[in-house]
Amino acid sequence: MFLEITNEQINEAINKLIDGSINLGGKILGALIIFIIGKFIVNWINKLFAAMLQKRKVDASIQSFLKSIVNITLLVMLFLAVIGQLGIELTSFAALLASVGVAVGMALSGKHYGEPYRVYTILGDGETEEGQVWEAAMFAAHYKLDNLCFILDLNGLQIDGKITEVMNPTPYDKKLEAFGFHVISINAHDFTEIEAALNEAKTVKGKPTAIVMTTTKGKGVSFMENNAGWHGKATNPAEFEIAMTELKAALAELEG
Repeated sequence: MFLEITNEQINEAINKLIDGSINLGGKILGALIIFIIGKFIVNWINKLFAAMLQKRKVDASIQSFLKSIVNITLLVMLFLAVIGQLGIELTSFAALLASVGVAVGMALSGKHYGEPYRVYTILGDGETEEGQVWEAAMFAAHYKLDNLCFILDLNGLQIDGKITEVMNPTPYDKKLEAFGFHVISINAHDFTEIEAALNEAKTVKGKPTAIVMTTTKGKGVSFMENNAGWHGKATNPAEFEIAMTELKAALAELEG
């Protein structure tokens, strides 16, 4: 038996191929332009910075260190710009760098301009080992950002293992309360508790809210549960089938 392919299907496939090629070509051209211009700017800033250090007669070893820091920082920024133009998402990377600060800024802006929106930001427990999270928390409480809600995923694991062994950031409830937050602790595998917590957060006035959600990493997949090794790892085809079978069975049970 031969597979019948019509002229219409062939034309459609060709058109998709052409459109995809044009789109990809445009992204590559844009990335190349960004790289060329960005490299020129990086070199110019490096030379300007070096001249400034030389003029101030900074010690040679310190000059070398500072120039390396500036150069690496600029190259990382250029790299992010190039791959962003190519359509490669960096949400996880950006989240670890700045998401909580962006959320606090959005909440402050809403307060300043009298906008009615609320801002929610999800934090990983391993992420809270970074100082910027607590700086943002202090800022949020100081400016009484009651339109802001931290949602903390507390599963106790990060890429390197247990958070209590890597860099223990607990107890979250007492720390966040000390920073001036209204804290709600819930079981995140209970939808009723999640809904109640989000509704409660809307009623809080004069301070930001933090919902501390106790979760199980890899919930619903037997070989993934409470296993830090699956933090950033993909399944193979056999593992995928096992995981989907278990998850579908759990869904069927929930749906009755």
